[in-house]
Amino acid sequence: MCGLAGVIFGNKRRRAEEREYLAWLFTRLLVLSEERGPHATGAAWLDTDGGHRLFKRPVTAERFVTDKAFAELLASMDNRATLLLGHTRWRTRGDERVNSNNHPIRAGEVIATHNGTIYNADYLFRRWKMRRFAEVDSEILFRLAANAARDGAMDIARFKARLRRCRGQITAVIACRTDPETVIVLKGNRPLEMRWHPRRKAVLYASDPAYLDAVLAEEKGWREIAVPPMSLVVFRREDLAAYSVEPPSSSSPRRKRARSHGRHPNEPDRTLVAEPNGLRITCGSGAVLWKQRPWKVFRLLRFSVRSDAFHPSSRLRRLIPSSIWIHRIPLRRWPSWRQSRREISRGRRRDSSHLPRCRFGATGFQLPSRSGFAATLPPTELP
Repeated sequence: MCGLAGVIFGNKRRRAEEREYLAWLFTRLLVLSEERGPHATGAAWLDTDGGHRLFKRPVTAERFVTDKAFAELLASMDNRATLLLGHTRWRTRGDERVNSNNHPIRAGEVIATHNGTIYNADYLFRRWKMRRFAEVDSEILFRLAANAARDGAMDIARFKARLRRCRGQITAVIACRTDPETVIVLKGNRPLEMRWHPRRKAVLYASDPAYLDAVLAEEKGWREIAVPPMSLVVFRREDLAAYSVEPPSSSSPRRKRARSHGRHPNEPDRTLVAEPNGLRITCGSGAVLWKQRPWKVFRLLRFSVRSDAFHPSSRLRRLIPSSIWIHRIPLRRWPSWRQSRREISRGRRRDSSHLPRCRFGATGFQLPSRSGFAATLPPTELP
């Protein structure tokens, strides 16, 4: 759990008093965010020329704002500033005494802060062969953003495509030095609230709405920006009010497969038939839609003790065409199943003579047992 706080500046000529006022609001938000991260604190700003200044220390926010370097950082801002971002860190991975692990983090041309945990960060670093300078998992998110920059501008579609590979909790504020007038706010499954002031042309954000309410209790003109979770918000300096909100994933959501008890009314009846020649699927007209040899069939089934039935393995699901889907194969277990499965997996016996032989009778499946073909089950209709 970490705390995010910051100010996004729109295009406006501000007097020194207004810049000091916004810096004062930012300082109060940073101090209130200390309860979300007491181990380290950091702040940074970015201007339209790509210039930036960054200061972070492994101290609490209350001590951080009294440091002379923090006052110098705020005093060095001018009307060219596009973003002022702060972070209070709760240590999860990476020693806070190593300052490269604290936020804000600069990764290439990207300066950003992150709240959450990316569980597969190590795997993604190895997969894309990226250089790593810090121990924290947040760095992978900023490296992906840096790689998404094309011709000096942030390629949102490319960044979203890479973002799909990250697993964990992600809420972040990201800016690029080559495209400083664009600020990306990624509100994922961690909290983040924003307030917008039309006359001042500025956006305040914090991890907890209570912090914003406390700071802006006696201030007028600040309006809430309602952004649902799992959204990617893009702010442009020329017009902050015309921000865009889109899902963080560039792909359409996966469609859930129909359950085994349901069937589309236009689909033909499909029957799963087990016989000595293998496994086959037939439609209502009797045509064979799919078939497989017997020794392969039993390698592609897995037995579920809980449901006392065989289910198709992931390999079998890949072999069957997408238009023909098996959810469950209600065949009972026979004594020689475990031994046969073990021998097949070792590759000792590839023929089908040692496997239990099933035959299809008029009443349904006839399965072998110690006393012969005693068990009989009706055919299974597939969705």
